[in-house]
Amino acid sequence: MELVGRAPQLQTLAEQLAQASTGRLGLVVVHGEPGMGKTTLLRAFLAGLDSEHVLMASADRAEATVAFGVVSQFLTTVGDESSRPPRRPRPGAEPGSATCAVPGVPAAAGGTAAPGDGASQSQVAEVGLTVLRLVRRLLAGGRPVVLLIDDVHWADECSQQALAVALRRLRGERVLCVLAMAGAPPELADGLRHLVTELASTLRLTGLDPDELRTLADKLPVDGLSPWAAARLHALTGGNILHARALLEELPPQALDNGADPLPASSALAQDVLARLAACPDEVRRLIDAAAVIGPTCRLADAAGIAMVDDPALALEGAVAVALLTEKTTAVDRMVAFTEPLVRSAVYHGIGLAQRSELHLRAACLIDDPRARLWHRVVAAVVPDEALAMEVEGAARKLATGGRWRPAADHLLAAVRLSPHRAAREQRFTDALDYLLWGGELAYAGSLLADLAGLLDDSRGGYLRGRLAMLRGSLPEATAHLGRAWLAVNPGLRPALARAIGEQLACCHFSNGDVAVAAQWGRRALELGPAPLGDPTHLLDMLILSLSDAGARDEAARLAADVPVPERDPAGPPVGEAWHLPPDGLVGRGVVRLAADDLPAAREAFLQAMAVSSGQEWKVPAGLFALIQLAETEFLLGSWDAAIAHAETAVAVATSAGQGWLLAACHAAAACPLAARGSPKAHEHLERAARLPSSAVPYTEAAVMRARLWAARARSDPEACVAAVESHRTFDRQEPSEPRWMLWRPLLAEALAQTGRPREATAILRPFEAAVERRGRRSELLSCLRAQAAVEIADGREEQADRTYRDALELAAGLPLPFERALLEFHHGALLLRDGQMPAAADLLETARDRFGSLGAEPYVTLCNHKLAGCGRLSPRRQRGALDALTPQEIRVARLAATGRSNAVVARELVLSVKTIEYHLGNVYAKLGLRSRHELAAALPPDLTAREG
Repeated sequence: MELVGRAPQLQTLAEQLAQASTGRLGLVVVHGEPGMGKTTLLRAFLAGLDSEHVLMASADRAEATVAFGVVSQFLTTVGDESSRPPRRPRPGAEPGSATCAVPGVPAAAGGTAAPGDGASQSQVAEVGLTVLRLVRRLLAGGRPVVLLIDDVHWADECSQQALAVALRRLRGERVLCVLAMAGAPPELADGLRHLVTELASTLRLTGLDPDELRTLADKLPVDGLSPWAAARLHALTGGNILHARALLEELPPQALDNGADPLPASSALAQDVLARLAACPDEVRRLIDAAAVIGPTCRLADAAGIAMVDDPALALEGAVAVALLTEKTTAVDRMVAFTEPLVRSAVYHGIGLAQRSELHLRAACLIDDPRARLWHRVVAAVVPDEALAMEVEGAARKLATGGRWRPAADHLLAAVRLSPHRAAREQRFTDALDYLLWGGELAYAGSLLADLAGLLDDSRGGYLRGRLAMLRGSLPEATAHLGRAWLAVNPGLRPALARAIGEQLACCHFSNGDVAVAAQWGRRALELGPAPLGDPTHLLDMLILSLSDAGARDEAARLAADVPVPERDPAGPPVGEAWHLPPDGLVGRGVVRLAADDLPAAREAFLQAMAVSSGQEWKVPAGLFALIQLAETEFLLGSWDAAIAHAETAVAVATSAGQGWLLAACHAAAACPLAARGSPKAHEHLERAARLPSSAVPYTEAAVMRARLWAARARSDPEACVAAVESHRTFDRQEPSEPRWMLWRPLLAEALAQTGRPREATAILRPFEAAVERRGRRSELLSCLRAQAAVEIADGREEQADRTYRDALELAAGLPLPFERALLEFHHGALLLRDGQMPAAADLLETARDRFGSLGAEPYVTLCNHKLAGCGRLSPRRQRGALDALTPQEIRVARLAATGRSNAVVARELVLSVKTIEYHLGNVYAKLGLRSRHELAAALPPDLTAREG
């Protein structure tokens, strides 16, 4: 099995080996319960080592009494026939007959030592010295030696003592000894135990976390494991790889996603547990069965009452004796728990249906918790019961009001099973799948929709299929399903369903760039009344966004002004019991303020949209869209740390919540500030975004293109900018006449102008110019003017470009856009430098560099340094700051290069390649803003060499 999720442990072992390589014995004890993957970890560690310098052995319970059985495997590993442990005469054999050998080691004269035979101290010492000689022979090869024993807790005592003899004499050698054992440290032989206590470091293997379990599932022939299913698998197995893998391989694909509690145990474990249970007396079995019905942990009194046992203490004693239950006494009660969650699963599924139903009914009468009583009644029911179904549905609605989508859906699905009437089943099933989709359970919702499609009419089925397709990023499919659903629904009879269909159609058309059509659907849906209480909705947000982007600013502003600001009562109920979703329209209000060039007020509106309660609302599109807009606004405002944090939070939430249609936009929002800082993580986000179907959706496509352009621009590569868009953009697509849909245009136009293609640049920029002028956007006008100036420079109209830059800088002085302002200062300074206006150019470039530096925009700081060096004015303060940024290796290269040595000579002196010298020297020039060795010699202070270390 391929290793999953053990990178830190592999790194620790590698570090221990590196430390041992310095001539100091390393001793590592790897602890982990059975099934945690100790052997797989050790194999992965050894895979990168030279097998000729590895001595490996594995102990086994069946051979725990075979003297020298483990240590003899070291000799077998290297095929050493001359260094075998001594053969001892069998008791009763003739002296000198020497007819017995250590089991597992080929002997010249056949025979086997009887298991359990002891060995004298002299024999132990002789075997230990044999191992010592073997290790030293391997050390002569010049590499460190690794000794590894797996399952050392089963190693025979003779092997442990012999190993201790060898290790004591290897303290100053390049040797790493790794001992793997299960559970708590076992009783080791005295000599080995003393060495472990004195020298060993411990590496503990715990279970895989839910994300790692998803990775494990991907490596098996299993359909993608949802986050919810992974969390459930983790709760059941504790991340134990052996148990988790068995369940993944044995259970049907959808078993982990459904709400059955508890899940079955693996067949091997179930057989073992049920065998132990069958051997118990009747009262013990009844107590264990009752505990399994109640849950993983319960009160002893409750289990005893349900089981109707006369002596609970005696029954519990019997259950503890067979390692099925444990006692957990608290300050107020005596509790019992299963030794492992999987044990409870095995017991529960071993109970017959009729008996299980009876036990659940008893539990419903005895348990204090009202929610638990209701659930026991549900599980006990075997025939439809509308009264019970209505009670369960009421509980589901309360859970949904609290944003607890998955348990709300499970309750409604239970109500579906209890519903005797088709109409009620349809409504409850539709709402259950709706809750699953709000919670991001796409795989489970999709499987239910496929299995139970006959339960839905055309309007409900089309609505759910459309929602599912949209969340998966398939916009055309979603629009088709929702369109058919709208034709099938009767708004007079089903206003809530019609409203939901209209809301999703508005969302689809908005994402496709059809903002005017999206506004029409938004108005139509809003006229059908409010959403059902507790249902998340973003209809008003979608309507305001669509109206604003379609040019109906006054109507959008009126709707946004009526949205209340959320307030949470500190004395109200705790989060999770009753909380309110953010008022629909807050994201729209933020966009309206963006359109009015009031960026700080927009940022506040987006913060309000995601600040309600504990953040559960992030799992609905309005909250995620707020995070994206917040990150993009903070990027413009220069709050890049916050922008990165919010965008990466959006990526994590969209991933876990199954909001695939917004995930590419989340990645794009994270990539922009990271790219401007020169971080490689920007490219990781862009690569992930490119693999998503939603990256081709017009709304997210525009965001991804903009991020691609910022990433290429940070590398000062206009050709790469053009290529980045040409490989992604679908040019025949229409886009709204709204500047924020076109933010990629000025970036591409600037790159085209810089590559000598001003006519193409003008064509790309023209729609953006028209939209900016029509909407009167001062914020977007800055990037428009910067691109215009680049086109003018490419056309040879430098005087006009100078005036354009001056107009833009005058406008920028009144706007909180530090990055845009720094870009204008840099490009204007570069133009003045080109025209020979050195002092004015240097002033602008230094100001730009200060601004870039405060943002952490290192690629742009480097560009400023280059230009300042051309001005002949790299200030002492700047020079010293740049010198402080040099690494020790760059200092060594710079010092030698400044003497006039060639790159080849410097490479020979530092024992490096010429390419490495060129790389370091290029970094030095960039950081110091220099162009030649002559300038480098003048820039280096005399004390520079003192900082090499």
